[in-house]
Formats: sequence, structure tokens, C-alpha cells
Amino acid sequence: MSFSFTYSTPVNQEVTITGSNGISPTPGSIITIPKENGGNIVVGIDINAFNNIFNVGTFNLTFESPSNIETIGENAFYNCFGFTGGLTIPNSVTMIGDNAFYNCSGFTGGLTIPNSVTTIGNGAFTNCFGFTGGLTIGNSVTTIGDNAFQSSGFTGGLTIPNSVTTISTHAFYNCFGFTEGLTIGNSVTTIGENAFYNCFGFTGGLTIGNSVTTIGENAFQSSGFTGGLTIPNSVTTISDNAFFGCFGFEGGLTIPNSVTTIGDYAFQSTNFSSFAIGTTDSKLSSLYSTSFPSAPTIYTSTTKTLNLTLNGVGTISVVSQLPAGLNFNSGEIIGNFQQPGTYLITFNDSVIGDFSLNFNVSAPSSEPHCLLSNSPVLMEDKTEKLIKDLKKGDIIFPSQKIVNVGYRQVDLSTIPRENLPYRVPKDFFSLGVPSADTYISGYHRIVRELTPNSLLGVQTFKLIPAEYRIDDEDVIRILTGEDEVRYYHIDAEFPYFFVNNLPVETIEKGAFEKEGMITASY
Repeated sequence: MSFSFTYSTPVNQEVTITGSNGISPTPGSIITIPKENGGNIVVGIDINAFNNIFNVGTFNLTFESPSNIETIGENAFYNCFGFTGGLTIPNSVTMIGDNAFYNCSGFTGGLTIPNSVTTIGNGAFTNCFGFTGGLTIGNSVTTIGDNAFQSSGFTGGLTIPNSVTTISTHAFYNCFGFTEGLTIGNSVTTIGENAFYNCFGFTGGLTIGNSVTTIGENAFQSSGFTGGLTIPNSVTTISDNAFFGCFGFEGGLTIPNSVTTIGDYAFQSTNFSSFAIGTTDSKLSSLYSTSFPSAPTIYTSTTKTLNLTLNGVGTISVVSQLPAGLNFNSGEIIGNFQQPGTYLITFNDSVIGDFSLNFNVSAPSSEPHCLLSNSPVLMEDKTEKLIKDLKKGDIIFPSQKIVNVGYRQVDLSTIPRENLPYRVPKDFFSLGVPSADTYISGYHRIVRELTPNSLLGVQTFKLIPAEYRIDDEDVIRILTGEDEVRYYHIDAEFPYFFVNNLPVETIEKGAFEKEGMITASY
């Protein structure tokens, strides 16, 4: 007896494939999904039909033409990493279920989702990193599910068609093989959290469709887009870290009037030359002093109230006013903030017309955001090296070259209490994360949440200050037995690196000089 399919009971002369007869398929064989069986039309592949079946040896998967398959069920080919060659989805298919081709890493070439498909389920093509060609998504797809293409190896540009309304969480997370640009269709309303996180292979422009209202947390973090960026005036929310580490963008950026919220670190570590918030009647109600890097930031409005959430200190002043005759003079300070908080500014009734506000807000002063000299840094070859022993040009994980290493001598007896090192305890997030007690300065940012990922070890990556963890006051003096320590930091090609399995932030450009750090003389 040889390998064969099993089928459901016929209904109206239609059957689905339920699985196989339990006989292992012969390695090297071609697995063909038939269009009919015993006079009955084969219309679907059931849930778990071939879960973990095709993973011993290599096989090719084909569909008899013209195919009648309409649904490829949940987990249908889960973990069938023995498949090789191309994958052609027949144009009869309307739904690709959750995890349908999860971890089918042997497929090569490109992939076309035909125009008949309306739904691509959660995890449908997760870890299909063997694909080496382009991805074409048909013009009937409305939903791209969570993790749908996570860590898949597609190349070339990507267009999200106008039929799609939702790009779900982690949909293209870690798809760093994409090159060229990304166009998001005009029907998309939501770009989910981490949707294009770490897609650093993109080298062209980013076009965001004119129906998008929400850009989720980390949506484009560490992606490699170039050229200018236009935020459409449909957008109301730009979430935390949305464009963090997108170094390739150029020119100025205008935030449209529709935006009400700009999240923490939304545009940090970008190279925009300036930021203009609104033109007239901006609806912005809250933003953070860390939303933008140190570039000129302008807010323009004809409204008479302004509600701002600022986590830094500084001033807000009038830059310009039109028409003439308003109560404020250009350059006059109208808000002086000595501590972080939420502030409501109300203008009197005589304020009419347009006026522009200049935000001059800085983060709270602190010692450098650094690590202790004996912190073990994960290298590219998965060994560890103490941060004090690293050299310019060393390759650390994930595949990034150290641009510089620096340190600053810190007097523990005089350092402000809020700048003392804090302890992130062993196994605080999960087993082995961090792998040992990790001491870090209070303002150095670390991750908030970790979940497994086969390539990077991190799936969700949101930066938070270490001070929000466990406060050990000056325990570091007891630990070292010294009154002074050296705080080290790394300037590298990525926005993060790993210490004791914990992702921590690299230093910003120019911070060595700004914070008076000594460049290590290697």
C-alpha cells in the first residue's frame, strides 16, 4: 500500500481532503492535489490535513488543473518543511487559513496570491524564509492576518492592493528580504503593531494610502525606506516607536492636521531635517518630548486650546503669527515647563487667525544611558564579550558592526539618586530573559515585552526606561566595592543589541560628544 489521500463524506457531489492514509509519502515524490475523486469535486483541504506530514525527505506540491480547491484550512500544511520548489496557489482558492503553510521553509522562488483569495489567515506563511522571489497579493484580499508573512524571505518591492482594509499585527515582521519600495493601498485603515518591523531591506520610498487612520506601535521600526515621507491627512494616531530607527528618510516631515496623538519615540533616530505639526486647525492633543529627535518642531493652529503631554522640560514659544495684531509677539515664551507632565494652554478670545508654536523641549537631564563595564554583549558568532573589551569594527548580534565604543567615569557618591544603576533581575521577563541580573543606568531603555522568534529572539520590541523596573538605590556600590564605575555605551548600525539575552538600546548619533563621553582608544 502506498501514500494516498482520505476524503470527507460527499455532500452534493463535493468532498474535502481530510488527510492521508497513514502511509509515509515517498521522498522525492510529487504531491498533487486532485480536482476530483470518484466523481466528486474536491473543494477544500481540511484543518490539520497534512500537519507535520511532509517533513522527512523532499517533495513537490502541485494542484491538478483546473483546480476546484476553494479553502486551504487551518494548519493544512503546518511544518511541512520538506516541500521544495515553487508554490502556485490555484485561482479557485478564496481562503488561506491560519498557519496553513507555517514553517514551510523549503519553498523557493516567488509567490502569487491569486485574485480569488479574500482572506490570508494568521501565520499563513510564517517562517517561509526559503522564498527568494517577489510576493504578489491579489486584488480581492481584504485581510492580511497576524504574522501572515512573518520572517518570510521575499524580495523586490511590495504593493498592498486597494482591496485590503487591515494589515494586522506582525504581518510582515522581520521580512528583511524586501528591496525597493512599499505602497500601501487606499483602502487600508489600520497598520497593526510591528507590521513591517525590521524590514530593513526596503531601499525605496514608502507610500501610505489615504484611508489609514492608525499607524500601530513599532509599525515601521528599523525599516530601510529612503526619500521623503508623506503622512496622509486621514491619519489620527501615530503610535509609539512607529518610525523609530528609520534612518533613510530625508527632507522635512509635515504632520497633517488630522493627527491627534503622536506616540513616544515615534520618530526618534530618524534623519528628517525638520518637523511641522499641522498647518491650520490642527487637532493634535498630545505628544511627547521624545516623539521627535533634535530637529526643529513647529505646531500651527487656529484653535484656542492646546493639551500637551510632555515628558521633558523646556519652553513653548510663538514663532510667527498671522494676521498681525494678535496678543503674542513672535519669539515670546508662552509656556515654561520645569518638569514632565500634561499641560493645557488656553488662549484668550482675542487670539484669531494662525499662529505657530516652537517646541523647545528636552528629555530630563541624566548621566549617559550606559551599561557597566562587565556587561556581556552577544557577538555575531553567539559568543559573549564584555563591553569594555569591545573594539570599533567588531561584529555584534544581530549582524551589525560597532561604529564606536565609549565610556564615562561616574562618581557613585555624588551621582543623583535617579541616575544610579538599576537591576533588571534574572528571568524577570521570562525564563532566561535576562539570563543574569543586569545592571543598567536608569535612563537606558530596554524592552517591555518579549515573545519567541526563530531568527532574532524577539518578536515584540518596545523600548522603556530601565528605571521603571526594580529600584536598588545604590546597590551597585556594594556590588563593586568601588566609589566610581565606568558607564559604557555602543554606537552601532542597529538601534539595539543584546546583553544577557536582553535587547538594549544603542546610543544616538552624536551622543558621545554631547554627553562628554570618552571615545575608547582602540
